[in-house]
Amino acid sequence: MGKVLALVLAVLAFLAVAPGYGAEWDRWSLERVRDARVLVEDLPEDFKEHGVSCQQLKTDVELKLRSAGYTITDDSDSVLYVQVDGVVSDFAVIFHVSVSFLQPVLLLRDIERLRGMILHDDLIDVFSSRVASTWSAGRTGYVGVERNPARSIRDAVSDLVDMYSNDWLAARQDLEAREQQFLELTE
Repeated sequence: MGKVLALVLAVLAFLAVAPGYGAEWDRWSLERVRDARVLVEDLPEDFKEHGVSCQQLKTDVELKLRSAGYTITDDSDSVLYVQVDGVVSDFAVIFHVSVSFLQPVLLLRDIERLRGMILHDDLIDVFSSRVASTWSAGRTGYVGVERNPARSIRDAVSDLVDMYSNDWLAARQDLEAREQQFLELTE
């Protein structure tokens, strides 16, 4: 009974902190994104024993992004961050997957600081010193240990990366449409 209660509590805890998805301003923040690097957080040891690896998840994510026209580069200030966590029992794997897009941001209070800056290096310090998650989504799942937990986790990551890619592509289309409207107005 104690194991079942622990599993139920773990699922409820994951659901309570699951990030949101699909807000209009999340998508808007992706408009001018051209590239990113992919970072997969270290996995729990129990998950590795069930065939889940950071390298496999990273490869899956990079392939999916490239197929959407995304540029993957290790030099980027932007990061698509993948986190997988959970618990493993004798009979089940409960997992939570989150995908977040982190990029440099400028806080409104920094605008006042920018007014007095003349040196290029000072501007670089302001722009490179703050990074925030501007898009995120998460999913919680449960799978029996005999039913290929690695496949279930990889599928969950894939679904979230699809959500991100769809928002990224839609944001680019929105930007292109607005730029086209502007060009038509100025002709």
